[in-house]
Amino acid sequence: MRTALRAVALAIPVLAAGTACGLDFGDRAAPLDVATWVRGDPLDIAKPPTRLTVVLFWATWDSASKKAIPLLNRWQQLHPNDVAIVGVANEEESVVRKCLGETPAVFRIAIDKGADTKKAWMSGITGLPHAFIVDAKGTIAWHGTPQVGLTAALADLRAGTYKPDRFVKLNALRRQLTFTLKARDLPKTLDVFERMIATVPQDAFAHQNRATLLAKQSKMAETRDAYLAMGRSCTSDPDALAEAARRLATTRHLPLRAMAAALGFAQRAAELTDQRDLKILGILARVHYELGHLAKAAEVQARAVRIAPQPDQAPLKALLLFYQSEAQRRAADPDAR
Repeated sequence: MRTALRAVALAIPVLAAGTACGLDFGDRAAPLDVATWVRGDPLDIAKPPTRLTVVLFWATWDSASKKAIPLLNRWQQLHPNDVAIVGVANEEESVVRKCLGETPAVFRIAIDKGADTKKAWMSGITGLPHAFIVDAKGTIAWHGTPQVGLTAALADLRAGTYKPDRFVKLNALRRQLTFTLKARDLPKTLDVFERMIATVPQDAFAHQNRATLLAKQSKMAETRDAYLAMGRSCTSDPDALAEAARRLATTRHLPLRAMAAALGFAQRAAELTDQRDLKILGILARVHYELGHLAKAAEVQARAVRIAPQPDQAPLKALLLFYQSEAQRRAADPDAR
C-alpha cells in the first residue's frame, strides 16, 4: 500500500503555497505584460473577448504543466465563446515552440520575458502549473492547480452557481493532502479525499484518486461505488464521465460491473464533446460491445474512423472490423442468442 500511495503522490502535481503577495480570490487581475505571443492574438485582460479568462502559468520542463495543456485544450474546444485561455511561460521562444510541437495547445500562448507578469500574479506562490480564472468584472474568481478544481469552477461560473468559499476550502484540503501522502498515511489520505468530494462533488480529482487507492487495496465493491459517484457527480466533465464508464464496463471483476450506468456516462461524455472526441467515442463503442450491442458498437466506431486524421485511422479501422465480424459471427451462432 505504501507503493500505491507513492504512485498516487507522483501522479498529483505539487500544489502552490498560499499567496503572500500574489493575486488571490477577489483581487483585481493584473495586466498581461507580455510582448511575444507564440500562439493566438494578443489578449488584453481588461478587455477580454469572452466572459471568463483562464491564465495559466506553466513551464516546458514541468511534467504537470504538460498534463495541464490537454485539460485546457478541452475547455477551449468545448466553450470557445465563453472561455479565453492564455498560457504564460518564462522561457526562450524556441524552447516553447519545440514543446508545443510535442504537446500542442489550441489556446493562446505568451512568453513573459523578464517575468514581470509572473511577478505580478504569482509573487508568493510556488509550484507549477498554476491557473487563475478572471471573471467578467476583471477579478480573480478562482486560482489553484489546474487539475484540482478548475473544471468544476469553470462549470459553476458558466452556470451561475459558483461559490468561492467551497473552492477556497478545496485548496486548503489539497494542501493537507500533500502532507498525508508524504507521511504515507492511507486512512488520513482517504479521509482528505472524502472531504474534498463532500466540498466540491463535481470535481473529478478526488473521486479518481480515491478510486485508485481503493482498487489498490482490492476493495472492489467500494471502487465500483467510487466510480459510480464520480460519474453521477461530474456531469459536465466528459473525461471524468468517460473514465467512469470505462472502469465500470471493463473491469475484470464481472460481478462489479455496472453496465447501465456505464452506458449513460459514456453517452453523456459523447454528447458533451459533440460526438467528435476519438477517445470518448472509443469508450462508448466498447461499452456498447460489452453490452452486446454489436451494431451500435460498429456504428460509433465507424464515426470515429470517419473523423480521425489519416495517420490515426489504422487501429480504429481494425477495431471496427472486429465489431463487424463479431456481429456476423454471433448472428450465425445459436448459442450467442
